[in-house]
Amino acid sequence: MESSPLRQFLKRPLLIPIAILSASRIDPSSSPSPLGVALVTTLQPETHYSRYLIQALEENPGAVNLLIYADRNSKNLALSYRNLKLVWTSNIIFPFQIFRQILADRPTVVHLQHEINMYGGPLTAMLFPFLLFLLRVIRINLIVTVHSVVPKEEIDREFLYTFSWPLRIGLITLVRLFLSILYRSIGLLANTTIVHSAFMASILKQDYGIPSEKIAVVPIGVPAPRLLVNTEISTDRPWANSIQQKKIILYFGYIIRRKGLEYLIDAFDIIHSQFPDHVLLLAGGELGYQSEYATGLRQDVERRGLNNHIIFTSFLDGDEIEKLYARCEFVVLPYTYSISSSLPLSFALQYSKPIIATRIGTMAEEVRDGVNGLLVPPRDASALAQAMISLASNRQLRERLANGAQQNARERTWSKVADKTLQIYRLCIENQEGDPRGIQ
Repeated sequence: MESSPLRQFLKRPLLIPIAILSASRIDPSSSPSPLGVALVTTLQPETHYSRYLIQALEENPGAVNLLIYADRNSKNLALSYRNLKLVWTSNIIFPFQIFRQILADRPTVVHLQHEINMYGGPLTAMLFPFLLFLLRVIRINLIVTVHSVVPKEEIDREFLYTFSWPLRIGLITLVRLFLSILYRSIGLLANTTIVHSAFMASILKQDYGIPSEKIAVVPIGVPAPRLLVNTEISTDRPWANSIQQKKIILYFGYIIRRKGLEYLIDAFDIIHSQFPDHVLLLAGGELGYQSEYATGLRQDVERRGLNNHIIFTSFLDGDEIEKLYARCEFVVLPYTYSISSSLPLSFALQYSKPIIATRIGTMAEEVRDGVNGLLVPPRDASALAQAMISLASNRQLRERLANGAQQNARERTWSKVADKTLQIYRLCIENQEGDPRGIQ
């Protein structure tokens, strides 16, 4: 099949006047380092994917000269990464800010992280393909890590409601069109698209037409567990005393609709009288655009009289998160949508904790039923309760699943993620049309 005109344009030499660019074209061979990489990312919150990737890459400074182009968040000023530059703001000018910095630094490879709202709201999300086009015009080697992939069939009224989009006539069609343009642009303009699971790769191929040879699957890494001498939570936290001498069932993540927390509350209500020594910790912060959902959950817990048994922690720092994972009996992730891989799941693997998750998307790929966790149907409080009873009442089962989680963690260290990422960088430099599928 013949290449499209745009594909042919991207492959042939560019004859663009220098005046149009206001800078000379970037020639990779003139870059000061063969692995000079600009990583475009946000760095908040503390548990953000990129922080772990950067740490792993910086442990091998001879392999890559890493420039970090972060957003101008005041919290990033306190970070001590080498070559950290606060480059862009979350508004419509972000493509030009990033483009200007790339022209100044002349990296060999640009590695962009992509989340739908990472660069701002819906309008800025539409400008991401424009940034990719600018970088291809100056023949930059481009890698994009796509952290969420939405299957077309899931874009319906319930999807809009779950993600707090307005329920307007025609919006479903517009969202499908926008996501199609977004993913197809990434597939066309990037040398390689990185995703975190085979499920995500299959959606990019089947729904959005990105060729297999341009997709690399690199799972989210699992940090090494810290040896925690003290796992007590500071009494500055108003809920700290409520978990003393209690066994913890842990959910960690944002308090938002697609996490399915109403079903988890229903399930815990079924089992709490049977396990009075257990508490359910909903650990994580609220997001403003779904504050009414979190408020509704709190009111529901109060109505059921479960305030002392179901605890909302609000945002946590990294030490508190690790302490809760170290202390908990098992982790529950009752998601109703799976459009991305789960960093909370990788923390469970880090501390060898059994996982209960819903049998959807990437979750069904990463949680192996009966090996490192238990899978249940989504939106099924009864099945969720039965799985919680199985783990709460069966120590041998918890230990067997914990061993499976530990083995899984050994296969997914951040050093291995960094090695795979470096291979993709090298392949991108050596052969712009290289096939990343064989990377091990």
